[in-house]
Amino acid sequence: MQQLRFGKHCSFQFMSKVLLLALLFHITILTQHYVTFGRWPYPFLDLSSNLAPLWYLAVAVMQLPCYVVFRLVIKLKHHLLAKWFPGSFVRGC
Repeated sequence: MQQLRFGKHCSFQFMSKVLLLALLFHITILTQHYVTFGRWPYPFLDLSSNLAPLWYLAVAVMQLPCYVVFRLVIKLKHHLLAKWFPGSFVRGC
């Protein structure tokens, strides 16, 4: 049975574990904030506000440059390691 692949290196199983871990982390943090402070930790993202959709859109758009910068850093790391250690660096997930 052939695995689904994301990009060249990461398998579907690996990515699903990463996403599950991120989801569990966020649920834990939000629960901790609610129990500790008794309120929503991000007042600007409160759904009762008229500007909530714009805030959610702004947060989503602000994440895109972060992903681009992260991707560039990873490409630079792979390039430099392959250049500095040509026989030993193997790309992985």
